[in-house]
Amino acid sequence: MEQQVSKRFYIWSIASGLGLGLLFPVMAIVAFFSDDPDKLRIVLPWFVLGLLAILFSSIVGLHLIYKMWESIQDGYARITPGTAVGFLFIPFYNIYWVFRAVACFPKDYNNFVDRHELSAKKLEPHMFVAFSAFFCR
Repeated sequence: MEQQVSKRFYIWSIASGLGLGLLFPVMAIVAFFSDDPDKLRIVLPWFVLGLLAILFSSIVGLHLIYKMWESIQDGYARITPGTAVGFLFIPFYNIYWVFRAVACFPKDYNNFVDRHELSAKKLEPHMFVAFSAFFCR
C-alpha cells in the first residue's frame, strides 16, 4: 500500500524553515549592534541556527520534488526522481533544470492521470512555474 504525502508536514517544514532561516540572521544583526564586548559569542549561534533552518527546509523541499516524480513513474515520465533532484545540484545548470523538474511536472502528472484514467484532479502549472521563477531569484 502506497503512503500519501503529508501536505501539512511539507508546508509547515518548508515555511518554518525559510521563516526561521530569515529571522535568525536578523537577530544576529541586532545582537551585533548591541553593546556586548563579546559579540561573536552572541552572533555566531544565530547565524548557525539560520543556516540549519534553511538547510532543513531545502532538504524537505528536495524530498518533496523526489516524491512528486516518484509518484508518476510508470515508464512514460520524462524525468526520474533521482535525476529531478540530482541535477538541481549542478551550478548554473540548476537554473534551467528547476523549470524541467518543477514546472514541467504538471504536464507529466496530467498525462499520467489520463493514461491511467484516474479520477484525480488535474494540476494547473501556474504555481509550479512561479516556484521555479522564485527559485531562480
